[in-house]
Formats: sequence, structure tokens, C-alpha cells
Amino acid sequence: MALSKPTPEISSAPPSFELSEEQYLLQEEVRRFAEERIRPGLAECDRRHQFPSELLRETGEMGLLGMTDEPDCGGAGFDSLSYVVAVEELARVCPSIAVTMSVTNSACCWPISQYADPEFKQCVVPALASGQCLATLDHSRLGIAAQAVGIHQRALELAVTYAKDRVQFGTPIAEHQAIRFKIAQMATELEAARLLTWSAALCGGRQAGRLAAQAKLYASEAANRACYESLQMHGGYGFSEDYEIARLYRDVRVTTIYEGTSEMQRLVIARHLRKR
Repeated sequence: MALSKPTPEISSAPPSFELSEEQYLLQEEVRRFAEERIRPGLAECDRRHQFPSELLRETGEMGLLGMTDEPDCGGAGFDSLSYVVAVEELARVCPSIAVTMSVTNSACCWPISQYADPEFKQCVVPALASGQCLATLDHSRLGIAAQAVGIHQRALELAVTYAKDRVQFGTPIAEHQAIRFKIAQMATELEAARLLTWSAALCGGRQAGRLAAQAKLYASEAANRACYESLQMHGGYGFSEDYEIARLYRDVRVTTIYEGTSEMQRLVIARHLRKR
């Protein structure tokens, strides 16, 4: 079933990081889709080095491949915050599908819907939004930041679960101060990355480019640290394909590279600050 567009709220108050009821419903629906449709066959796809392409059309049918495009162009008409929330939920389960969805929205549909003439929009955008085909850079960086947040979230969940279940010398390793410190740091950086990403999604105007670069820089590097620490807690098991953290550890590395490396994001941020 296609997702319905949330009712826009007009307010002169400062941006709020509390999701609306419609955005919570979107988050729950995308999370349910990821858990029920994507996760069950994910390990087998990873072992076979196959992309679950049959699920991509389903994401299009849900409206996830043209989230921010207007309905008259075949899109779902969501705002940027709804978009990054959806990317995060997909990335928590499958970063590959999440980045495909993100690129389709940010690098394909969004620039066309913003800058193309009406005839070209009607010709191209509906096909992209339905999954029949697969300031743009700023929008793309938001998608990668959200992907990193989703990976970070899952790495933390796996770390907490393993630390509670793994017993050494008669005690769960979650009782050790060193492990608790690692988990606390991961959780703190996760919230910082998520709020920075959401802030960039809500921002417009002159600061949008800087905030998108900052979100992408911080979220991707924090996610890499989280996956590293989560794998460390798993010990030798972390490199086994039987453990999900092994896949996340491989997937997270590229978030600091594509849509501009971390070094490039720092240059972009510095360039914006020099213009003040």
C-alpha cells in the first residue's frame, strides 16, 4: 500500500525535533516493512553476494522512491525530515537498499522535480518514483547521513544485546565498566548524529549546505566508530558471517567516502564559515 502524505503544519515557532503523528506512523510502517520483508532473506543474499532487487519495486509501490516529489509527478510529497527518517529505518536493516532508495530520491528524482521543465518531469519522475528505474549534492548528503544513523542504531542494538548475553568468568560483559563506557559513548554519538541530521533536513536557506555537510561528516564517522566498537565487543565472533555486525562493519565504511569524502565535507564546512 502506498504511503499517504502527512498534513503540513505551518508554524512560526523554532523547528521541533519531535516527530509528528504522521511521521511516527511512517517510521513504524517503514520499520515493519524492513523487518518483515527485508530482514528474513538478508543473510542469504549477503552470502550469495546478491542485491535483493525484487524488494526495490516494493519500496517504489510504498512511495519510498519518490518521497519528496509532488503527487502530480508521481511522488509521495513528503518533507525532508520524513525522508531521512525512512532512510534511517531501511539502513538499520539493509544499508544497500537504503542507499539505493536514497540515491533514487536525492540524485535522481529530487533534482529533476526541482529544475526540469514540466514535460520532462511527467516523462521521467513517475517511472523513477515507482521503482521502474533507479542544491542535489546537499540533498544526497542528507540521505547518506541518515543511512549512517540507521547503521549506527543497529550496531548499538547488537552491542547491547551481545554484552548482556555474553558471559565471561560468570558475569555478563555488560557489567564491566569498560563495556558500559563504550555503549554509553555509542549511544551519545548516535543521538548527536540523529539530531544533526534532522536539523539539516529541516533547515533551508544559506546554511543548508553547511549543515548537510556537517551531518554527513559527523554521522558517517560516528557510525564507523560505533561499528568498530560493536565488533570489538563481539570479539572473534564479529568476523563470522553468522553475526550481523560483520556485514554492518563492511557496509559502514563507504559512508565516509561517497557523496564526498570526510575530507571534502570539512572543506565545504570551512568554505561556508569563511563566507560569514
